[in-house]
Amino acid sequence: MKTQLFIIAAVASTAGAFSVSNDSCARRQFLQTASTAAASTLLFPTIASAEIVVPEQSKEYEFPSDFGLTYSYETDAAKVRAHMVTATGLAKGSDRMEDFGKNLKK
Repeated sequence: MKTQLFIIAAVASTAGAFSVSNDSCARRQFLQTASTAAASTLLFPTIASAEIVVPEQSKEYEFPSDFGLTYSYETDAAKVRAHMVTATGLAKGSDRMEDFGKNLKK
């Protein structure tokens, strides 16, 4: 949301530079809006890009037996991540897919 607002503000600040006006003020206005846009891109953080790896879809998988919480953040986070990677890789019609989904909520 913040990124979208930033892009809209940058576009709005540069839109005036391309409007029709007299030649003496046009260059000054263009330089002002261009410098504002350049400064805003340097001062505000840019969009972070991350590489996303989606596992291969498969019907064969090892049904996990380690559902439930241990109330240890590191252990539970590792289990949830492993379960979500498995769930992402499940193809339609996988064996015990419904049971897997129900157990994720426990």
